[in-house]
Amino acid sequence: MTSQPPAPGRDEITLSAPAADLCISLQNYGESRPAHVAVTFGEPGTRYPGALWPDCWHHTYPRCAACWQATRHVAQARRPGPVVTDTTPAPT
Repeated sequence: MTSQPPAPGRDEITLSAPAADLCISLQNYGESRPAHVAVTFGEPGTRYPGALWPDCWHHTYPRCAACWQATRHVAQARRPGPVVTDTTPAPT
């Protein structure tokens, strides 16, 4: 039995292996682009005014590599030092 990583908290995002096959982005889903990672949001930006994506807090979204990189870029640009915990298995 595998243990689940702790739920992400303030200014934390956790990456894990995707359970869904396709990226949740509307365009990518329509193009059947595979998800590479599952992104679980804690509460990004809560240490500072103007929290990021409160509707996404404590939810997990399958994302392709490009969508994850865009999300990471916005989080890092708008909030200093978000903690990203990667629990995906290392490539073999």
